[in-house]
Amino acid sequence: MRLDSDPTGSTRIPQPDFSPPLDEYGMPRMKHFQTNSIEDLQSWFEQKDISKLLNLYMIQPIDSKNQKISPYALAAYGTNGKYTSFDIIRRWFKVFEESASQDIRIIGSSTNPDPKYLLGMRLVSGFFATLLNNPISKHSPLLAIDIPKSWSWLFLPRQQLFWCMQDAIHMCTKLRNRLLSTSAVMMMGDGLVSIDYILQLIVLRSKFNHNLV
Repeated sequence: MRLDSDPTGSTRIPQPDFSPPLDEYGMPRMKHFQTNSIEDLQSWFEQKDISKLLNLYMIQPIDSKNQKISPYALAAYGTNGKYTSFDIIRRWFKVFEESASQDIRIIGSSTNPDPKYLLGMRLVSGFFATLLNNPISKHSPLLAIDIPKSWSWLFLPRQQLFWCMQDAIHMCTKLRNRLLSTSAVMMMGDGLVSIDYILQLIVLRSKFNHNLV
């Protein structure tokens, strides 16, 4: 199962809402704003942060028989963006542990390139970063990432609790922009990534085979 999070900045809330405080696990406190008093409600509007953004979490089940199962929303809540990468990490581990207690194995988490989420992914995956008191050691078995030995340029530990990456839409957009750039270059290992091969495909092969334009 893969967990997708769509962090602050991507989705607008259609109506105002209060930003719930986070608990020690980085989770929003449920039913925090409840009252029968109009005075309390008025003071909240005057003193509390109003959510203008939405955190949306999607689940994509993975079937052992490779059958396609539609993703669905796991949770959504308003946010003011006042959280840290460590709040995100604690929330990831809490969701992982709660899912594991229900015999659900989360194998990956993807998100858009919000800097707080990118730092969280780096710390969790150990990509040129170290997370102190990392709870990964408390869990087993870890996922074994089959990295080809020839990929000397991919500096990623081969054992992970779950896989972290940017979501495919943002990743492909970045690759496309870099490929089409007249000034920037993109390297993969020692090789230079070029658009020339793609142009050859468009000219020499049928669109039915590659779907490129």
